[in-house]
Amino acid sequence: MTWTSTLATVAALMYCSALLWAILTPTETVISTLHELDPRIGDRTPRVESYWNVHCDLEWTWSAMSDLMLAQLDLFFLSHIVGWLAKAIVYPNIYVLLISGILFEFCEIVLDDHLANFKECWWDHWIVDFLLCNGLGLVVGLLLVPYVERDARLMKGYYSISKPLHLFFHAAAVYGFSLLDVHAFILKDMFLIPVSHPFNPLRLVLVGVLGYHTSRDALHLGFCKAMSTRRYRSIRAPTVCFLLMIGLELVLMLRFVAEWNGE
Repeated sequence: MTWTSTLATVAALMYCSALLWAILTPTETVISTLHELDPRIGDRTPRVESYWNVHCDLEWTWSAMSDLMLAQLDLFFLSHIVGWLAKAIVYPNIYVLLISGILFEFCEIVLDDHLANFKECWWDHWIVDFLLCNGLGLVVGLLLVPYVERDARLMKGYYSISKPLHLFFHAAAVYGFSLLDVHAFILKDMFLIPVSHPFNPLRLVLVGVLGYHTSRDALHLGFCKAMSTRRYRSIRAPTVCFLLMIGLELVLMLRFVAEWNGE
């Protein structure tokens, strides 16, 4: 394994251990323990929540649109673009990525009663997020793919639909991208983690590195067996850790949803 995959595997094992502990521990105990380790986590001071669905009227004039776009230029806007740039490198299939983006926007609409960050205007969902952030990130990411992966024949495998296994991998990518994005927001809300806390970007980096190795393992395993070597015929440690992490996060999310319904 390369040094990046080794570090990502070690970090993933530590994160999975923390997730397992959180699953087996009452939520309030987890929050209080994290607060003792880092006072920024679990701060119950009343906050003024930001809602993006208050003024949803949109004027189709150049000045109004330019003012709207300038108002969106912040760190979150930039991180949104970078996130989708990374997704394009991890899984360079434009159709899978577009479907994943649409699915996540619908997830935001469905969950906006539970998560304040999901309360957005229609134009924020579909113009700012989907067209601008997702679009810019995907275009730049796909342009960078040839410089990251120089084997053009290998990259064509991401568009293969010749076997049921290929369709399964595409569906898993759509589901995985959307699920991991929703997890990020629920984790922040569940354990009262501030948006500016280092946990958020560190988790995204970990997901990106593990997702990259998992995607390449799937490519060699399912799409390019003729080109594979023994190294790629078996699932490597980063892939196992990535699947374990998704599973543990999903269990934690389901418990949180059960707590929502029990309120």
